[in-house]
Amino acid sequence: MQKKKLVTAAVIAAMGFSVGFGAMAHAEVRQASQGAVQTAMPGQDSSEDKKLASQRFVSSELIQSKLDYQICLPRWYDAGKSYPLIVVVNDVNGETDGRALLKQPDGVGAWVDELERNQQYAIVLTVQSTKDFEQRVGRLSNTEGMEIMRSLLQDVRQNYAVNKNAIYGIGENKGAWVIQLINEQLPSYFKAIYLDENTANGKADNKAIHDWLMKEMAAQAK
Repeated sequence: MQKKKLVTAAVIAAMGFSVGFGAMAHAEVRQASQGAVQTAMPGQDSSEDKKLASQRFVSSELIQSKLDYQICLPRWYDAGKSYPLIVVVNDVNGETDGRALLKQPDGVGAWVDELERNQQYAIVLTVQSTKDFEQRVGRLSNTEGMEIMRSLLQDVRQNYAVNKNAIYGIGENKGAWVIQLINEQLPSYFKAIYLDENTANGKADNKAIHDWLMKEMAAQAK
């Protein structure tokens, strides 16, 4: 397991949530819309396939908790194959935009476009904690938030064509705590993680994350 910018172990011990998927709160994951998985005739692109990856994110919300997340399926998605899963979690106090992760300059949108230009296809899940979620549940890294998050991850892994041996976690701001907690409690879930917790102004070091992700995905493609 590779780790970058590790969060302190004291944080892990303080959380004290149960191990494994057994105690998860149920979080219903709606499959991507039919347009997002539209198939085409051999040699042809569907209308979705013609879009950049950054334009193919489908937004959803867990109604009870108000947790915002987006899923992007790779171009020419085939449920009979398996793809790496990239999980990006951002938790910033007071955020109101559930799609904030996708609006970062040189952030996840740019990364997925570059991956597809390199013909490195992956499923991408972005999770953004918001003020609405905080009011209902609290921080994403608390006990209830972690149960919701782990349930979401399990459902995505089960409902989409995920290569279970190639799941990568990226945590930004307090989202780093979430990724680290999952990694501590489920050590076989992620193949590698990158934690970018130490951001004084709430902005992620997107260049460093980009370089790490491209290296990991290039190694995975070999």
